Amino acid sequence: MNIVCVLILSGLLGPVRPHSHAADGHVHAPSAEPPGSSEFHLQPGRDLAVPSHAHPVAAAVEALNPQLALHANSIFRLDDRRVVNDAGDPVDDRFSLREVEINLRATVAGFAEGVLIFTSEAESPGEYETGLEEGYLSVTRFFDIPPGPIDIKAGRFRPEFGRLNEQHTHEQRQTVRPRSFASVLGEEGFSQDGVQLGVGVGSDRTGQRFRVSSALINGGDMPLGEDNGGENIAFTVHTELSCSVAEGHWMEAGASTWQGRNDARGSHTTGLYGVDLTYEWRPHGVGRPAAFAMGCEGYYTAIDEAGRPDSSPVGGFAWAEYACSDRTSISALIDFFESPSDDRVETTSAAIYANYRFDSSLRLRIGVDRVLHSDDRALNHSDTVYFELGFTIGSAEHRH
Repeated sequence: MNIVCVLILSGLLGPVRPHSHAADGHVHAPSAEPPGSSEFHLQPGRDLAVPSHAHPVAAAVEALNPQLALHANSIFRLDDRRVVNDAGDPVDDRFSLREVEINLRATVAGFAEGVLIFTSEAESPGEYETGLEEGYLSVTRFFDIPPGPIDIKAGRFRPEFGRLNEQHTHEQRQTVRPRSFASVLGEEGFSQDGVQLGVGVGSDRTGQRFRVSSALINGGDMPLGEDNGGENIAFTVHTELSCSVAEGHWMEAGASTWQGRNDARGSHTTGLYGVDLTYEWRPHGVGRPAAFAMGCEGYYTAIDEAGRPDSSPVGGFAWAEYACSDRTSISALIDFFESPSDDRVETTSAAIYANYRFDSSLRLRIGVDRVLHSDDRALNHSDTVYFELGFTIGSAEHRH
């Protein structure tokens, strides 16, 4: 009902504007890319400038007619055994319209961007939960100080942690998120209420950029820190360095941490530490699709909770993707993690995907996921085949 109301209201406010492209340093939503581009198109760095549409008159018009996009993602899966979700409902061998996302964006007060992202998700096939995934105000030049302008984000958002957490379901390279990521940050990624400040040095034009950000957020609501309730404030810190190492070759390295308390006095804490590395070969220059890209993300956790032994599980994944043409690509993933609930339980898996893009708004993906080894008997040597169809209506893009 909420999604229907939003669609009706948006239709009454007027037509959707054409695409707007920005260099945000992260994988773009399908609607944000030119037709025929590869879905793993990366662009180095975030734009430090005020949005071009921040003119007061244009802002007033946009406030009444926000950019709107709808992303839908449907899958069919085949499994070699019975698979149930956390609610105990079977999810194997069936169709699922697993998520519909509505993205609304508009300039606010001529200098900020307001973002509302509503989702309707099927935790079990045919059973949907609708809610606000993100809702925040973002200012790209909140305050100018040496060495660069400070940006701010306030509301409910995905904190900067590695590269994958800021990506939504329709932006992913894989049908499902790597198990190592899901074990600490959740199957859909981690979002929370709070405020985030960031500062960046350099620009896309120089090919080199350094950024650091930190967020104060409510605790809890993630697999790793379920005992860290909302009354205990958590914080994150993220740093990233991106540069052009040679003509057509670009790299980005990052480090992140999440820290939270597990009791009111703070004598028991949980810490998550992450590193990430991305390489991209763009023979046709900056702003063009990559011919080849690869990366990795690793996690180390220090868990100290009352009534249970301390544990320090580790995990991580590596991926690679090659563009066979402007429309087709193939990708592979290898993943390993130790369970946060018992770091003696280890799981290693691998997956391969073939992607085809009809245009910038329609994508087809076929993938095979194989658990090579797991101390969890329910996972050990399991196989799943995914058929995924995703489409986009509208023009709003993710600018993380």
